[in-house]
Amino acid sequence: MRVMGVDPGLTRCGLGVVEGTPGKPPALVAVGVIVVIALIAWLSRRANRRIALPLEPSQQRVSQVLSFAPFLTVVFASFVPLAAMLYLAVSTGWTLIERHVMRRALWTAG
Repeated sequence: MRVMGVDPGLTRCGLGVVEGTPGKPPALVAVGVIVVIALIAWLSRRANRRIALPLEPSQQRVSQVLSFAPFLTVVFASFVPLAAMLYLAVSTGWTLIERHVMRRALWTAG
């Protein structure tokens, strides 16, 4: 089945076509959710590296490799149904916001 959508926006016109089959998520929507999860993973990695403690040289390599762990969510999301992708996007986004708020509250309290 194909669905065509036209968005006559104020500054530009948007046009999109989504194609899918029963039982599989629509391709364009799934790609958009995966991009959002990748953005959240990048922001999470950036936030973790910003507050990381200084490490010994033997631990630096392990820390660099493990800093890419949030991107495993992107890999996992590419194999699950659309509902699970949306769940991953919301839960990882919420976790990122929650950690930011808690760090700010703890740093100002201390």
